[in-house]
Amino acid sequence: MFAMALSAWPAAPAQLPIHWDASGRIDEYGNKFSALLLIPILATAIYFVLEASSRLRSSRIDAATKRAFASFKYAILFVMAGVYAVMAAAVRGIVVNMNLVAIPLIALLLIAAASLTYHGIRAATAIRGTTRNGISS
Repeated sequence: MFAMALSAWPAAPAQLPIHWDASGRIDEYGNKFSALLLIPILATAIYFVLEASSRLRSSRIDAATKRAFASFKYAILFVMAGVYAVMAAAVRGIVVNMNLVAIPLIALLLIAAASLTYHGIRAATAIRGTTRNGISS
């Protein structure tokens, strides 16, 4: 994303799309920084925060939960990269309906979040030594 921002920066207009309405049409514009650099900076920060949090108490987390967390982390990055790709296309004059990109990526993110929730609850229950109905094993 940073490489794409650097290559697009010189040719980018002063105002670029940064927000789309529910129908996928552009409804807000921003400057070059907010359109080209903000998402890569946020994606990098989110990745490192999630990576650091996955290492906390990692010895107590089972392999399935670790895989679910990794899937969730990458799903967030895919969503951000997809949004960024639409913004980068706009710099080149290519208009893409954001819904065509965002809806499948958000579905992927929700699947990853559901998997993480399921495995996290299962792992937490196993750590406490209880079964699903709360009776100690």
